[in-house]
Amino acid sequence: MSSPEPAPDPLLTSVDAYLKSLIINIKTKSGTGDIETVSLQLPAQHDDLVADILRILGAENHFRGPWELLEYLKINLWATLIAAIKPPSNDHARIAASVSRALRNPVSTYRFSAPLSFNVKAVYEGELGGDLDLRTKLVERNGFSQAHIVPTGSTRAATSRGALFDAERAIEEVVGAALALGFAALQTRVPGTSAQVAVEVEPRDREKDVLFLSPELSNVVTYLTFALPTDLTDLEQAKLKDGDYSSAAARVGEIWETIFRGVGTRSLELKNAARLYLGAVSSRDFGVAISFAFQCLEALLLEKSTSDLLARLKEAVAYRIGTSSDDRSGLRDQIKKLYDIRSTFVHTGVVKEQPGARDECLRIAGEVFRREAAELST
Repeated sequence: MSSPEPAPDPLLTSVDAYLKSLIINIKTKSGTGDIETVSLQLPAQHDDLVADILRILGAENHFRGPWELLEYLKINLWATLIAAIKPPSNDHARIAASVSRALRNPVSTYRFSAPLSFNVKAVYEGELGGDLDLRTKLVERNGFSQAHIVPTGSTRAATSRGALFDAERAIEEVVGAALALGFAALQTRVPGTSAQVAVEVEPRDREKDVLFLSPELSNVVTYLTFALPTDLTDLEQAKLKDGDYSSAAARVGEIWETIFRGVGTRSLELKNAARLYLGAVSSRDFGVAISFAFQCLEALLLEKSTSDLLARLKEAVAYRIGTSSDDRSGLRDQIKKLYDIRSTFVHTGVVKEQPGARDECLRIAGEVFRREAAELST
């Protein structure tokens, strides 16, 4: 009695359909008929086929989205397919099997680093947990020594652009936390100007590949300066007067590091809140800034729920940073006014900037962040 045929592998079937859909253009030399160039053209249903592969991978999906799967195919697999048709071959099954195996385990280890800031007075050396750390790097330019704070780290990704995606997230967390803790500041950027900040990612998928942070993050990094917090203790102020910048910044630096050393839920929440705070600080649009600030507050103070959001947020802020009954009452009123601005923007897309509202909203979000981060560090 013959054994039943094994069920077909859905990923293999999907990959086979994808490979067969690619339009292969072959240019031959006149006279000899030798193959000169081979190129691939994507079919109209390409996006649907890629989405089907990601769906079938399910829990085995290591890609950050369709864009990284496409990048991985371009770098690692299309060359294999092209080579397989020299001379032309119809051995799709063998090629599809090889591609399927590769898609199930595509990740490699990448290292990344990018300069964050100039004008650093305190030499900073810190391990931020996991595979991320910061170092102060002195760079000689035109006879002057400039200091950069450089985050370096490693990540597991399918492509170098996937590693860049992770690097951007890590940088957003580091910068957002530094801004919220008063450990950094953003200079005013003139509208119409833009910057490109290169990121070192090794190994490179392509030999001459140069990777850059997103335009938004590049502008943040370009206009970022690290500074000493304004809420230094008397002892820290004395250290500062003596020129001991590192000791003056040690307490806040320790809080900063604690956020990134932790692997628990609260550390993840604080890192997410840091990215939201960065969005609030860096946005020129008033409505967007207010919206990001409230998302930061929600991430820090509220459990996941949609009921009575404003009421819960007013009470949470009032009791978290209020210092007296009158102070808490004032915070409740302020949160209500700011939340009304947020609601107007969310529903209309347009809201007129009100004097002092942006600064007050950022002050509240920053103070809540500092309180929550300090509690984590203790």
